[in-house]
Amino acid sequence: MQKYNSQGDYLEQVYEMNGLFLSFLCHQAKARRNCLGLPQESVELLAAASQSVLDQAAALPHALFALNPGEHRAAESLSVSNSAERHGLQSLQQAILLSACQISRQCPHIARTFLGISTTTLLTLRSMVLSDICEMAQAKLIVSCSFEASPWFWRELMSASSDAYRQRLQLVSLQPRFDEMSQPMPAAPDRYA
Repeated sequence: MQKYNSQGDYLEQVYEMNGLFLSFLCHQAKARRNCLGLPQESVELLAAASQSVLDQAAALPHALFALNPGEHRAAESLSVSNSAERHGLQSLQQAILLSACQISRQCPHIARTFLGISTTTLLTLRSMVLSDICEMAQAKLIVSCSFEASPWFWRELMSASSDAYRQRLQLVSLQPRFDEMSQPMPAAPDRYA
């Protein structure tokens, strides 16, 4: 395994994983297949996206995928009837797991920040051996879309037209507990009522 030694190296790895994930999702969207939790309103945008839009979206400093290896036993099994789709999903999951395990072992803080993983997931990734990765990638669905609860984020990511707006999305994606923050805020109590 190559030793990464700077934050930029880890970011490049995240960009590559995001690119693989978006490429898989784009293929799924065009074929009208399961898009792993991508909000429905973003499926058509993704299917119509140019390669430059996909490349810009992949350059987000946060994983566009959610990784849940610790929950693989309870996760949905890979019940994909199309063998090419099944193989593509298995390969995607294996590549993401390998990279995530490497980052988690070498720099846990970077893994938590850029991959958006919990402490439980971090510990699971750090303890995995190659046979675990292969078995898990082939048997269970452990990768899904990040920001699933925030359809607006995916819509904006696929249609961001300016560098300034893309930078804003990058900052938003790195906020801790982003999915919870994206829910409408409860009304503040009226102190003067």
